[in-house]
Amino acid sequence: MSRRTGTDLLFESFYAGAIGGSLVALVFLIVDTANGHPFFTPSLLGSILFLGMTPDAVTGVRLDMVAYYTVVHFG
Repeated sequence: MSRRTGTDLLFESFYAGAIGGSLVALVFLIVDTANGHPFFTPSLLGSILFLGMTPDAVTGVRLDMVAYYTVVHFG
């Protein structure tokens, strides 16, 4: 039986977080696509976080906000 190091724990934590985050993102992609607006949820969250918009003011998908929120989500 080998000893685990702090680096092993850090790697496994990152790996588990990436899998969990990817599954959550996939669920929202499926829900958004079923509603006819793929990527709406990360666009909404990115617009609220980075632009300070209210949820009611977000009406469309902005791919730059999707990208910014994706970076924060995986961070």
